[in-house]
Amino acid sequence: MTCELATNSVRHTKGPVIVRMQWLCPALRVSVWDASPDLPPFAPGAAMPDPTAPSGRGLPIIEGLADRWGGCGSVDGPNGGRGGKTIWFELALGDGFQPPSPVLAA
Repeated sequence: MTCELATNSVRHTKGPVIVRMQWLCPALRVSVWDASPDLPPFAPGAAMPDPTAPSGRGLPIIEGLADRWGGCGSVDGPNGGRGGKTIWFELALGDGFQPPSPVLAA
């Protein structure tokens, strides 16, 4: 899923692409930022494209596999640069997950 979002940014925009992973216990959030303000043309819940279509399957697959996903435009980009957009997804651990006890170093 990370590869899909990064590939979309490289393929459909110009300029830098930044991939970020955050552990938001109990979920992993992966976000991809690029300099284009244009959100992808996909409506949540949309059907998969025709099987003969050359593209358009990535975001429906992400919608089906991710626990949550979305995107938003950015007023400011990374390091104070121009805006752009971020597309993200989250994968959550199951209900039985127990976070590790914190360890304090002396």
